[in-house]
Order: sequence, then C-alpha cells, then structure tokens
Amino acid sequence: MAATSPTVVLCLATVFLSLCDRVQMSIAIIAISRELDWSLSEQAEVLSAFFWGYIFTQFLGARLSAQYGGRWVLLCALFSWSAVTITTPALCRTSAHTAAAGRALLGLFEGTTFPCIFAILSPIVPSESRGNMLARLNIAATLGTIAAFAACPILVETAGWPSMFYLFGFAGIVVCSLWLQLDGLQASVDTVSEEAAASQKAVGSDTTRTAFRYLSLPAVCAICFSHACNNFGDAMVFSWLPTLMSSKYSVTGYQLSLSSIPYVARMGGATLGGRWSDRLVRRHGSTITAARCRVVTVGFGLAAIALGLVGSVHDAGPAFLLFSIERFTTAAGSVGGYEAAKLDIATGADAALLQALANSIGAVASLLGTNVIPMIVAAGGGWDDALRCAAILYCCSALSYARWGDSSVSVASHVLTKS
Repeated sequence: MAATSPTVVLCLATVFLSLCDRVQMSIAIIAISRELDWSLSEQAEVLSAFFWGYIFTQFLGARLSAQYGGRWVLLCALFSWSAVTITTPALCRTSAHTAAAGRALLGLFEGTTFPCIFAILSPIVPSESRGNMLARLNIAATLGTIAAFAACPILVETAGWPSMFYLFGFAGIVVCSLWLQLDGLQASVDTVSEEAAASQKAVGSDTTRTAFRYLSLPAVCAICFSHACNNFGDAMVFSWLPTLMSSKYSVTGYQLSLSSIPYVARMGGATLGGRWSDRLVRRHGSTITAARCRVVTVGFGLAAIALGLVGSVHDAGPAFLLFSIERFTTAAGSVGGYEAAKLDIATGADAALLQALANSIGAVASLLGTNVIPMIVAAGGGWDDALRCAAILYCCSALSYARWGDSSVSVASHVLTKS
C-alpha cells in the first residue's frame, strides 16, 4: 500500500491527535495548578491517570479490531477520546479527582489505537519496508507531541489553558468525519472485511491467554522489556519535562515551547532508526535479528549516557541538548529495533495482540515513570535521581535485547506448537 493512501494518511492523523490529546496536560497542568492550587501529588495523580485507562483496552482493541475491523474501532475510539478532551476543562475545575477520572477515560479510549493500527497495516506492509512505515507512525506521534509542546504555552498565554483542549478535541471530530468519507468504510458495517475475518480466525476465542503465551518466547520478553524501559523514560520526560525546566532552570511562559525541541530530534531519530535497520536487512547481509539488535543496543546505550549527564548541567540550553540526544536515540532504537521486530515475528491478528501485550506492559512502566518523580522527591531526592533511574533502565534494555532479541521465530507457529 502506498504511503500516501487515504488509510495510511488517516492512521497517521489519528496517531498525531492521540499524542496531542495525551501530552497537552503536561503543559496545561502548570497553569492549572497555579489557578486551582493543586499539589505535586495531585498533579501526579492527574498525569498518571491516563495510563490506568490505557492499560485495560490494549487487548480489547486487538480483539475488537479482529472482530469488526480496525478501521471502525479506531473511528469510534477517536470520537470518544475527542469528546473527553473537550470536557476536560470542566472536569479540572470540578476537582483534581474528576480530572484524573477524565484522563483515565481518555487513556481507556486511546489504548485501542496502536493495536488497531497494527491490525490495519501489518498485512499490507512488506518486511523490507516495516522500519520506514513504523518511522512514519513514530513521526506522526512525535509531531503530535511537538504540536502540543509548541502550541500549548502560546495558547495558555493568549487564550487561557482551556483553549488547547477545545482546539485538539474538535480537531479529532474533524478527522472522524474524514474517516467516515473513506471508501469502503460504510460497507464494513454490514460485512466484516476479509482482513477482520482472517484476524478473527487467527485470534481464536481467548485473546489474552494467547497473547501471554507469547511470553514463553525469549524474543517477545526482550521486546516487551525494551518497550517497558522506553515507556518509563518516555512518560517521565513528556509528563514532567515542562515542569522540570520551569522549576530547575526557570523556563517559563512562551519559553516552555522550547520543550518541543527534544521531540523534533526524536522525529529525526525515528527516521534514521527505521532506515538504518531496513538498510542493514537489505544491503549488508545482516540477519533481521542482528539488524534489530544492533539498532536497539546502540540507541538505548547512547540514550543512557545522555540522560545520565543531565544532572551535571546547570543551564537550560545544555539540558535541552541532552534531552534532545536522549529522544533522538531512543526513537532510533525503538523504531528500528523492537518495534520493527514485532512485525518480523507477527502479522495480522498476531501483530495486534503482540502490540497489545507490549503496550499493556509498557503502560505499567509509564505509570511508574510518571509517579517516580514525586515518590523520589517525597523520599528526599530530586529530579536528577529520577533521571538516573531511567538511564539505568536504558542500559538494561540495551543489554537484554542484545542477549535475547531473536526475531527469527514466528509467534503464530510457536503458539500452535504450544496448543
């Protein structure tokens, strides 16, 4: 399928908006906490609530996309989380607890996104192009993060913090209308697509049990562990970076838009990682396993060094530079490494289930990554101690994937031999 086909473009637009809606609270919470007098623990409750919802719909998204087709499930999820986004200002003004409930509901709907997209795209993307396709998805996610980090401080200063939720929420409604115009979408109401029927047959009746059977494969364990390590650091950075830069380096107001810089670097890292990995597979005689392992090891090793050095700098400029290196290298390691490996060992419904499994485990890590800073501060530590925790996990990811990241086994054949 062409990279500019309507289905691919709408998948990219949906991913873009999912990250806008997910990340904007990281900027808004500074103004909200000042206006509504939220404590650090209440801020952590609101920021982490998203992942409580996100955990529980990974397998549901895979199951529903197998039963009804990924397109319709994705459309319904997008409409639902856009509606939640629009109501977020009212929930925040009610209490921090209702805001947290709304964020959990947002995560509940967004949790279906990537399993659905993997189910839609995995059967139509050839192995030699998977890195590039995943790079495009990662770039769309990164652009959503950049848009939120760059635009939201300006919106806070010019129109007030509620305006960002209205803007991105109504943008989601617009994209929903475009999904409805897609050829063949209406027909799938009455007839489950060929893709969905094949997926349903492959998934069977117990999606969760099937997915957890995958964990008997060392390669799947390596993928899930690397995914979790990446999510831990990712959640810490995108949840707390604006607050960290504000409290430690006195970056405020419009200057908080500079928090988007590391995500510009991440976009380049995703592109480089995907292309480097595919090139290793195509041109240099590397096995798929060796290519993916090399990219993960180099990417996360360099990220650990960059994040570990943040504590030694005392100005905002060098800190933004180190965070940019960390974002660049983790994007390269994830997109060209374990994310591509998911499609190496699974396709169709298996790919959706594997993504659901990895995302569920990764969401738990995201919860920890979001909450570790207030926990460390309460224990007498600081920002630098939390960042070192993420750096250590990046090192563990690089080492474990180098040892166990064998992507030469199909999860489908493995599960069949176990049945």
